[in-house]
Amino acid sequence: MSVYFEVYEIVKGIPSGRILTYGLISNLLEKRLSAQGVGWALRALSSDKTNKKYHSGNVPWHRVINSSGGVSTTRNTEMPPDLQQSLLEAEGIVFNSEGKLEMQKYLWTERLVSVVSIALLAFAVMLSLTVLPAYSKPTPDQVLQELKSGNKRYLSGKTKHFEVDSAKRELTAINGQTPVAIVLGCSDSRVPVEMVFDQGLAELFVVRVAGNVCATSELASIEYGVKYLGIPLIIVLGHSECGAVKAAVDSAVNGALLPGNLPTIMSKIAPAVAAARRSHPNEKGDQLVHSSAIANVWLSANDMLSNSTIVKEAVFSGKVKIVGAMRDIKTGVITFLGEYPQPARLMTK
Repeated sequence: MSVYFEVYEIVKGIPSGRILTYGLISNLLEKRLSAQGVGWALRALSSDKTNKKYHSGNVPWHRVINSSGGVSTTRNTEMPPDLQQSLLEAEGIVFNSEGKLEMQKYLWTERLVSVVSIALLAFAVMLSLTVLPAYSKPTPDQVLQELKSGNKRYLSGKTKHFEVDSAKRELTAINGQTPVAIVLGCSDSRVPVEMVFDQGLAELFVVRVAGNVCATSELASIEYGVKYLGIPLIIVLGHSECGAVKAAVDSAVNGALLPGNLPTIMSKIAPAVAAARRSHPNEKGDQLVHSSAIANVWLSANDMLSNSTIVKEAVFSGKVKIVGAMRDIKTGVITFLGEYPQPARLMTK
């Protein structure tokens, strides 16, 4: 059964003169659909009764209100702003001068008690009555902690986000995206970004290119995420055994040439290889490739900070953090290398 249909079945059961909130219905669905998603499910109801099991005529949508005890149809331009309140008043529900009802008096507690214990009910009601913004942007540190936790879930095999239901697709299509992090990563098929961080649909803004370099096109995408999506964290994600870095090392050490447009990418990685060779003059082979891959993470971080006023202003104002990371393709472990530039350097700017 679609989660939307589950919403309709719950709402059909609300008696006349009683109400539930979007948040409480979300709790009854065990958070498989957010409070906002419950609202969109009800808004999707059609007045057309032809060959429809659920429609606005048999699902009393007006008995679902917001967490502050008020109606939400005032924001729906497709119906009269006072329709929901009028329908509830016709059922004997009284609103105060501010357009709010007495939540505890009209709440359909019988339905809640039949599903959860009294203790859980009190907790659910408390959550429901807490007025929260539709979307509260997390801090860079909160996002970083979630990505670290996500990688641990990925490593344990206990992931949360590998399946996407139709309701989630519909909601993101309607409401747009609110990703919490930008990830500049490599095109290598062994580094599926959303999977390794165990993040779901519309939660990461991913820019992938061979060698996780930060050229003009990549930087423009990152600027869009920072400027217009308000994303607070940028991860530059390199990985072990990177083919692009190996080729750049081979080119620097042995003078190997690549065909087509590949030298363009090599030219972006070459300064990282040169830096690694200066810092580790005795390293060769795989060791040099690994050191070069780490240096390339910092090079890309430096490129985005040096070449973008948008990114630079966001970082030095504290709105955005850039963090380097490396993924081991054998173990799946992501090692977080730290912030760029270092916080001490930020204080001097």
